Amino acid sequence: MEEEETRIRLKMTLGSVWIERSKIERIEREPSPAEVYRERRGKLDAADGPGWLELGRFCARKGLVSDQIGTETGLSVSLFPMVIISMVIERMSIVWEERGAATSIREGVGSLAIAALAYLIMSADLLSYWVTVFPEINLVVLGLIIALGRYTGFRLTELSRFRQLAKPSEPQ
Repeated sequence: MEEEETRIRLKMTLGSVWIERSKIERIEREPSPAEVYRERRGKLDAADGPGWLELGRFCARKGLVSDQIGTETGLSVSLFPMVIISMVIERMSIVWEERGAATSIREGVGSLAIAALAYLIMSADLLSYWVTVFPEINLVVLGLIIALGRYTGFRLTELSRFRQLAKPSEPQ
């Protein structure tokens, strides 16, 4: 909250608003839910399971989300990367059994190198800006993938190619 002589500015999650002092009956000064969260978190012992559970319930009641309490990093580990990792491990074990250890290790190192390169490219600020501000740029990327011949999804040409299968069969 920011105060001036004739108005008060309230800062909220999605921005701020100015309110004329004449329209305000009273001001109750209390710590914000995020400040209460930080205070409670500081007092908790790492082994206090019920305390952490209650802190989580407090966050749910107050509508606190990770960006308000500063825990974005802890929430970045999610289910999707775990699924991808398990699929990679499964595929590597199949390659190990079918084609040997050397091939499996070579493919694993290659996949890791490509993943690191893709991360470096995708973390570029300019690319993040373009993809966020102009999401239609993804259509250009899709066009390039199709032009390179690497697209493995459903093609519109397959609609005419398999139209005979869509027709009801005639009794014989």
